[in-house]
Order: sequence, then C-alpha cells, then structure tokens
Amino acid sequence: MAVAAGIVPLALGTQTQGSVIRPAAYCGIDGFKPTYGAIARTGVLPLAWSLDHAGMFATRVADIAYALALVTGADAADPHVSHVPSSVCRP
Repeated sequence: MAVAAGIVPLALGTQTQGSVIRPAAYCGIDGFKPTYGAIARTGVLPLAWSLDHAGMFATRVADIAYALALVTGADAADPHVSHVPSSVCRP
C-alpha cells in the first residue's frame, strides 16, 4: 500500500467485505469506512450496491477527518448518497 510505504499521505479505497479496514490494520495505518452513503460512489464499479462503500487510508486520523469534510455531500449521480451535515465532518 502506498500509504503504508510513505509514498502518499492519503488514499481512497472501496470496501465491500473488509477491503479498507483489514488492509489498514495489517499495514499499521488508519482505515476509515464511513456511514453508508456518506461518500458518493459515482464511477466506482459496483459489486454489491447494498454493501459497497468508499473509504480512506491514511497515516493520521486528522488527515482522514480533513479529507472526509471535502468529499462528503450530495451527488445526483449516486442515488444512495445521504446528506451528512458538514459540521459532523469538521476535524
């Protein structure tokens, strides 16, 4: 993983069956799987719409909180996106 190797500070990933939280734990970095629909999945190849989540990897929780505030919100192209108030996502 590029984050664990120190190549990048943050990376996006998808989780359907543990593909964010498990690799993060194995590599000693932070992984975040948000509430269903918090991050739009527009452009993500679906495997199981009821399980697919967009998630994040980072070396610091503060980086995840900052990025989450940037990527959450409504997206007309993804009917499963729920609106998360920006006050919830502020670091």
